[in-house]
Amino acid sequence: MLKCLIVPLLVSSITSAIGSLDLSMSGKIATRAILYYFITTISAVILGIMLVTTIQPGKVGRIDEFITEDVERNSKVLTPDTLMDLIRNMFTDNIIQATMFQYRTEILQPKNKSMAEASMELWDFSGKHKDGSNVLGLA
Repeated sequence: MLKCLIVPLLVSSITSAIGSLDLSMSGKIATRAILYYFITTISAVILGIMLVTTIQPGKVGRIDEFITEDVERNSKVLTPDTLMDLIRNMFTDNIIQATMFQYRTEILQPKNKSMAEASMELWDFSGKHKDGSNVLGLA
């Protein structure tokens, strides 16, 4: 709601300010603005290339170090549960808890082997708050 009021006011005031300037003055301002834009863009590209070359993101040692049983066990989540978790995280009960935890649905594997081989939709569900900030609940 606030954005609907501020953006039109800013655009109209900037447009009227530029319209009231002389042609020579607006040309100087436009040249300075374009020059500033190009300088900041080029410096950002150079800095980005230097950081990527130095840090080398995505380069990983051995992949075996990162795979654990916990990741494999928690990866058994159904798509509807993930979507419901997003909705639950949007409407949080406690704003303080939303800064530190996310709600996640976990599927508990049954102890009965015949049930374990059945569809995951028949397994038991459990909801827990896990570490990580709930960005949807804060927004």
